[in-house]
Parts: sequence; structure tokens; C-alpha cells
Amino acid sequence: MKYPSRVFFALIILAAAGCRSSEAAAAVPVRRDGVYHSVRKGETLWRIGKAYSISVDELLAANTPVKAHELKVGNALFVPGGRRVLEILPWSAGKPVKTRPEKYSRRWRYIIIHHSATKTGSARIFGDYHRSRGWKNGLGYHFVISNGTSGLRDGQVEIGPRWKKQIIGAHCDARGMNYVSIGICLTGNLEVQRPTKAQMESLRRLVRMLMRQHNIPASKVAGHGNMDRGSKCPGKNFPLSGFRRDIANAR
Repeated sequence: MKYPSRVFFALIILAAAGCRSSEAAAAVPVRRDGVYHSVRKGETLWRIGKAYSISVDELLAANTPVKAHELKVGNALFVPGGRRVLEILPWSAGKPVKTRPEKYSRRWRYIIIHHSATKTGSARIFGDYHRSRGWKNGLGYHFVISNGTSGLRDGQVEIGPRWKKQIIGAHCDARGMNYVSIGICLTGNLEVQRPTKAQMESLRRLVRMLMRQHNIPASKVAGHGNMDRGSKCPGKNFPLSGFRRDIANAR
């Protein structure tokens, strides 16, 4: 299987963080639990941190090798300790305004992991391909995790429009999984190479977050090939057994 663009959330431009070395950020302890927040136009690290009650240093440490001046539209930012995704509305009365978290579908009971089976790619590229196949909702996955190609950061999480709209996927027809599973695609051909360290770390964080939010046990986190015996996805180099143990022990 190949390929999850409009991203659920939008742009980070740091306005007031000042210069911080990567060494300083790395010295800040990083919690493993949290949520992914993709920023909208006009948001800054300072405003995001303020909304989630977390420091800019902690945000930078949790998102290495991200640098404040390199953050761009569509980036998903991991917020350690976040319990729900917050929408930060345009600046009002000198402070950001919090709103209720987005509404999630109750249908999600599985998490299915895929690889793109390509050397490069992104949610936009895969989404264009899926549209060319006549899929009106475009990108078949809910999330894509980059391997550092196609202009994206290694480990960067892209959130697809299907997750934003909470609609079914188009990533695993077998056993009706499209209707009840969250699809996550790692960019890369994992039949011939291993996922990068950054991809695996982002995947762990994302899957743990989804497991908590939707009460999904580790036993229902699977590779595409586990559901469809005709598929080798996510590739022989994806460490599924070890990954399951890891996420189960972290709960």
C-alpha cells in the first residue's frame, strides 16, 4: 500500500522567543505524553506555550531538531503534557483565547501503520496521487510521518484532512478497517530500509496519544499486512513486535 493534506491545524511564526541554542533546549526534560498541535497563522511558540501552560524551552526540546525560525505552515508541534488539543483563536484583548477541543468520532477502534513504499513523499504528494485515482477526499491516511524528504523535517507529523473532518480512511479495505481504524503512513520503502529514529519517536508519541484519546489497546495497533494477508505493508524492516511492546509498557 502506498501513501495520509490539508493539515488539521496551520502556521508557526516565532515572534518572541529570542535565540536559544539546541544544547540549551535539549537540556530540558521532555515528557512522553502529550498532543500534537498544528498552528494557525499568527500563532507563536510563546502563545502556544501560554495556552498549554508550557515554556518555549520545553516546546523546543520536545520538537528537536526544530528551530524556532524554521517553523512553517502545516507543521505539527508536539506539546508535552497536553491532555487535549486547544484551538488558539486570533489575538484578542492582549491574550490568546482557548476554545473547546475538537470533537472526535467514536468509531476509532484500531490504529493501522503503513509505509509509502517510496523513497520520498509528503501528505500533499500522496494526496495528489490518491485524488488522481478518483478518491474525492484525497489522502487516504489520517497522518503521514516524514523521513526528511520532499522539503519536510525528519519525523515531521502531517495531519490529513480526513482526521480534521473525522471521516473514514482509504488505507485498508480488509475486514472493514477503513471504517474503524486510524491510518498512519511512514514515508519510505521499509522493505529495503528501516524507518528513521525521528520517525519512530514521532510514531510512538502519536500512537500513544491516540491510544489514550480513544481507549485503543496495544493489541489493536497493527501493520497493514496484519489485516490484509496479501500486503507486505509496512515492510519487513518495521519493528512491529518491539513497537507494540514499547507502547504497551508506556501506557
